[in-house]
Amino acid sequence: MDNKDNVKEALTDIFSSIISSSENETRINYGEIIKKLRHSGYDLHNADTFNVMINFQIEQILGVVASELSPAPYNMENLNKIQFLFLNYDFFETNIEKLITKREGSCCCSDKTGHILEAYHDYLVRGFVSELNEARSFYIFNFGTYQDWLDFCDGLFRLYYGDNEKYLVTYKKLLESELRNHEK
Repeated sequence: MDNKDNVKEALTDIFSSIISSSENETRINYGEIIKKLRHSGYDLHNADTFNVMINFQIEQILGVVASELSPAPYNMENLNKIQFLFLNYDFFETNIEKLITKREGSCCCSDKTGHILEAYHDYLVRGFVSELNEARSFYIFNFGTYQDWLDFCDGLFRLYYGDNEKYLVTYKKLLESELRNHEK
């Protein structure tokens, strides 16, 4: 076995240990709940049953928590979007970061993504859409407008539920939008 194989094996062992440790911690912290769920009487080996009896119930609970943590939306239709944002933050984050990286590269893409999602939440709560100005910052996206990004987030919400039209239109618009020049 050469050094490269030794390093690969050591890394595999480290990551396996981390994953195992995380699973063990979950079992220790939530063992009683896990046991009750496994012995619930439902056929949880069936993915559809698992989805309806476990995932859906947990999402309902977490949706209420998200609603209580966020100020009331200016428009009650936005309540579902706020809950969705909280419950599927990583879905938004991954899609936005990939688009930013595709257009601008990876520098500060996480900061820009966080800023966009904060603006989206603010929009859902207050109905406020920021305007771009001449000031530049590491967390400000370099293409599209705030409205474009809010539309993209709405498109992601709809895409998740199978309606891809707004997503595709805003994705294309952002891809084709001009990159702003930082030199002023």
